[in-house]
Amino acid sequence: MFKKLGLVMLMVAAFCLMQIAPAMASDPAKPAAQPEAKKETTAKPMAHQHTYANEVAVCGCGKLFVPDANTKYIEYKGKEYACCTEGCHKMASGNPEAAAKASEEQLAKLMAPATTAEKK
Repeated sequence: MFKKLGLVMLMVAAFCLMQIAPAMASDPAKPAAQPEAKKETTAKPMAHQHTYANEVAVCGCGKLFVPDANTKYIEYKGKEYACCTEGCHKMASGNPEAAAKASEEQLAKLMAPATTAEKK
């Protein structure tokens, strides 16, 4: 009987010690660390030196494709847009504003939630 009671008391003491040990470990003379203020970050354009796993792109022509190491890009207003073929790259390079707008519109169409009419 005393062995069981002793074991239970030891377990309760260990549990209590685990609960109060972190509070005892902090130094009361030292002020608590203040959380750092969130830093403003800006979006960086997509880098060409990354892996292409599970990535898709929308070309200015509206084609959805998987970019690879040979994919050519255009840049417009600090943002990069992938081109699906050499012909699309030449077309987009001639008028990057129109290609960027077309790409954004196609992306918006693809990302828009399906309406109930489309589900039927």
